[in-house]
Amino acid sequence: MRVDAHTHFIPDAYLEEIRIRGASSLTLEKNANGELVILTGSYRFPVSTALRAPEAHLARMETAGVDLHVISPPTFMFHYSDSPERALELARVVNDAYAEIVRAHPGRFPAMGTVPLQDPESACAELRRVREELGMRAVEIGSSIHGLPLDDPSLDPFFAEAESLGVFVFVHPYSQWLIGQDHLGMAYLKNLCGLPMNTAWAIGRVIFSGLTARRPGLRLGFAHVGGVAPMLLGRWDHGWEVREECRRLLSEPPSHAFGRLFFDTVTHDPEAYRLMLDWVSPDRLFLGSDFPFDMGTEDSVSAVEEMPGLTVPQREGILGATAAGILGL
Repeated sequence: MRVDAHTHFIPDAYLEEIRIRGASSLTLEKNANGELVILTGSYRFPVSTALRAPEAHLARMETAGVDLHVISPPTFMFHYSDSPERALELARVVNDAYAEIVRAHPGRFPAMGTVPLQDPESACAELRRVREELGMRAVEIGSSIHGLPLDDPSLDPFFAEAESLGVFVFVHPYSQWLIGQDHLGMAYLKNLCGLPMNTAWAIGRVIFSGLTARRPGLRLGFAHVGGVAPMLLGRWDHGWEVREECRRLLSEPPSHAFGRLFFDTVTHDPEAYRLMLDWVSPDRLFLGSDFPFDMGTEDSVSAVEEMPGLTVPQREGILGATAAGILGL
């Protein structure tokens, strides 16, 4: 079984909810060709057929040689800047729609739900509903919660609940405009540099804060092969050795904590795999494509098949077994 565990899907029920009742963080409009477009901040997201049609995902599975697509929300569907009440309403619409897709296509579409993390109490309640009523074993969250880092104490009840319920938490870069935003405005650097750097900041926060050590049963994964974090681990370990503030909340080298995280395989350079496999065992990697976005990988299966130095079981683990274990398939 081959599982693409990083794909995105926008349910029609969610679009209809936005059309009727709106959201403060985004708006809908149609372009000159009559195509639906989502406006959020400075971004315009065309709502392509591939983003909203299960049939498009099924066709991609056929051509890509995978058996399952794990669907998850694009980051604008987190609604962290909306009111907690509205974010919860929208999360419930998304999660219910995902559950319906799972039921309509047995064995093809596991789903990652969403929760309104700007209100941890509501997030915990929705997390329990997602797991116990809807049967999902994973949720996707942002690398920050509208500026709040993942190690903020207010979020600890959520991570405790995820650990208790055995729910996998997949972290996707949320904002491309944090540190150095004034220098990211040219040549699409807000994506090419901003996203992988954002992922590394989030990983650094959960490691150096001791979150991963405090929650040993928490299964936490990160998108895009950890962004630029694998390149920084040597520097992080050195900092931990020589700087007292790096050891204040972390009792082990950062690379040890890093090795207990999970990562998808979405990258565009085979060297990234070689570097990652210097730091983590192959069973911490799982297949991803970021379908249907243009910054995803077209042939993610071949990229894994061409990873050097892997045994057949290790390769098959990355292609499906690791994700299957995480998601209880």
